Amino acid sequence: MPVIWELLHDTLVSPSNFIEQLLLNRGFSDHHSQQEFLNPLPIGDYITRFDASFKTSLKDARELTKKYINENRPILIFGDYDADGVCASSILYLAIKKHLAYENVSVFIPDRFEHGYGLSFKALDDALHSYTLDFPLIITVDSGITAVSEVAHLKSKNIDVIITDHHQPPKELPNANVIVWNDQVVGSTLSWLLALSLGVKAPELLGLVGLATVTDVYPLTGINRMLVVQGLEMLKKTPLSGFKKLINMASVDLSNLDAYHLGWVVGPRINAAGRMDSALLAFDLLTSEDSNHILELTSKIENLNKTRQFATKQMQESIDSEISANNLIIAEGDHYHEGLIGLLASNLVRDYYKPTIVVSTGECLIKGSARSVAGVNIIELLRKFDSYFENLGGHPQAAGFSITYENFIKLKPLLITYANTHILSSDLSKTLSIEFPIDFTDLSLTLVNKLNALKPFGHGNSEPLFLSEDVQVEEIRIIGKTKEHLSLVLKQNISTIKGVMFGGASRVDELYLGKRISVVYKMSENPYKGNTSLNLFIEDFK
Repeated sequence: MPVIWELLHDTLVSPSNFIEQLLLNRGFSDHHSQQEFLNPLPIGDYITRFDASFKTSLKDARELTKKYINENRPILIFGDYDADGVCASSILYLAIKKHLAYENVSVFIPDRFEHGYGLSFKALDDALHSYTLDFPLIITVDSGITAVSEVAHLKSKNIDVIITDHHQPPKELPNANVIVWNDQVVGSTLSWLLALSLGVKAPELLGLVGLATVTDVYPLTGINRMLVVQGLEMLKKTPLSGFKKLINMASVDLSNLDAYHLGWVVGPRINAAGRMDSALLAFDLLTSEDSNHILELTSKIENLNKTRQFATKQMQESIDSEISANNLIIAEGDHYHEGLIGLLASNLVRDYYKPTIVVSTGECLIKGSARSVAGVNIIELLRKFDSYFENLGGHPQAAGFSITYENFIKLKPLLITYANTHILSSDLSKTLSIEFPIDFTDLSLTLVNKLNALKPFGHGNSEPLFLSEDVQVEEIRIIGKTKEHLSLVLKQNISTIKGVMFGGASRVDELYLGKRISVVYKMSENPYKGNTSLNLFIEDFK
């Protein structure tokens, strides 16, 4: 896989101008925008920036929800099985039931295996028959924007529908009573904004918004940055009992919680419930206050996550040898775990930097999941062949679908031909965006601490990468239980620093003692036995 080094600023930067240059590299060219990034505005200021139609739809959703609450009529929250959908369901459910003390509210989260994604007819039928109540109002969270026929069916039964969703809308929108849609935020943010409009200001719910924003890989700028910053604060101060137990079981110190833990520790565990069993396990965990039940759920989710990790590794090992030279990877197998195909697609994109579709072909109606690289809008690509799918939805970087096996066989060569014709080779070159070159003599723990002003890091606000040139290799070691990682001691002029390249053992033959290299890295503190040193996490070298 070719890797391109892109220098955002090509001259050395003194430590005193460090943060300013990082902000300039992120497009914050004036003092006002820089200060807003470093010190996010209150939520009210960001809400005023939403367009008038969004604010009107939010108001209409509030009024219709209040009407049903005031009339004591049943409300069904219809969720989704990923982390954003689980958090969105939990937020609105807790807001209405706990904080508004309204008992007549229920939740249905579709089963990934039985119902598939979204507001499907099968899911609706089961949702409406899961309870003895009739539901005159359904509120969708993190789903519903593509459910034209399904909403029409509900309306024919005199059921009111509020859709809150952030996925890409089709040309024809559902005829819902209200559609609260915005693709700049995650589904949980829309759920939280509806709760906020109902008068609920519970800080622990904001923590779930932060979790969902990170796990759904939304840009950590503007309102999203503010929500994650404040969400992390709330998770540290007033975490939901289930979240706190999950963090403890994962051996994470709550006081040191950051976006990394949300995206790589908590998120995968929440998703493991829906991938391997039922998302209701994660929903119950986040909404329960029973300590014994929380312990039981946490243990089960932890075991599901371990099973998920093992199964994903096995699936990927069976695919790696079959990757083709096409611009689009399509992997299929009747043994692929349906709950893991999205995760597998993400791993293949990471390893091969090509848009990827993974399908589980064990049934007549098969499920597929797609992930993409920065330069390829995968939902737009798939919608060019919309007639082949039974169901299709998603984002520019991620999509899910169901399709008959017969149509999949017809579609597969069409997709490959289209990808090979329309996807440019430049779209398939991984680019490392490097902030600026820096000398080892300027590196220090003080400099690393300055980076905290830019946290949380994530999509749209990547952890900074730096370049040091003419660096001499002083020591080479292969480390780790499975001997996959590379440990180096590097020297530039009079300064010597340790660095680790995770997964870098395969490149050890490119190095020898005394070799001079250019190295791209992230900086980090390394606390050990009461002392803290500076470490480099190496991304690439040449």
